[in-house]
Amino acid sequence: LLPDDFIVSINHRERRVASAELVHFGTTTTITLPNIGPAAPTSTPGAISPDSRVFVLAIDDASFATGAMRPALLAAQRFLRNLRPADMAGVYRFPYEPPQVDITHDHEAVARSLDGPHGRREDRIDAFALRPSEIIDITAGDNDVVQRVARRECSPDDGNCPGIIRSEASMAAAYYETDAAQRLYSLGALIQDLGRLPGHKNVILISGGLLATNRVGGRPDVRGFMTRLGEQAARANVTTYVLHMDDTFNELTSVARPPRRDRKSTR
Repeated sequence: LLPDDFIVSINHRERRVASAELVHFGTTTTITLPNIGPAAPTSTPGAISPDSRVFVLAIDDASFATGAMRPALLAAQRFLRNLRPADMAGVYRFPYEPPQVDITHDHEAVARSLDGPHGRREDRIDAFALRPSEIIDITAGDNDVVQRVARRECSPDDGNCPGIIRSEASMAAAYYETDAAQRLYSLGALIQDLGRLPGHKNVILISGGLLATNRVGGRPDVRGFMTRLGEQAARANVTTYVLHMDDTFNELTSVARPPRRDRKSTR
């Protein structure tokens, strides 16, 4: 195969392939890892083969309700059990677990660590059933959205209701910004410490997603956190793959969905 036999695109724009090289795996030479000290969260068996690939499964526990991520974890276990013997893997659960990951050649042990309960998302119970898009629009100063929510949620004679809606949208946005900051900081800590290991590393992020916007004035706004995370990944020679598990439909029909107060029937 020659360079012209490949097609590479970035952001849907085709790029020219300058060279193509066949890489053979199976060498037995090893290199010794640097001493990274006891404070670092990353530990290894002490050596990485030059033909080893390093994979870390980053589990975003705060984005999933309990039990909702089981299908993704089963897929992750199958992925781990199909790695080459020379490859190394580890699991990093965040943001509630201690910041540590054991990177090892024992793929079966890593797969077993994915058994058991996962998912610790804390759902807000608010007075109004504000949709994510409404929180963003209201914090951006969209008065039409405030009035639409008021017609849906408030009694016609409640003149204070629109102001309360704005206040609740602001509090919800602040909550989601804090939640996102905590999760992205934990993910950044992993990426930064992986930079201590030689060579290229791969982080596979399993997440239920986070609420964010790029609308001017809208919140939650986490663009600064995302920019810094990308810079950390570039410095650490880390490629991040995201497996987004969208279970919105299941949540809407779940009997475990948190209740809300009906303001229209409240005096």
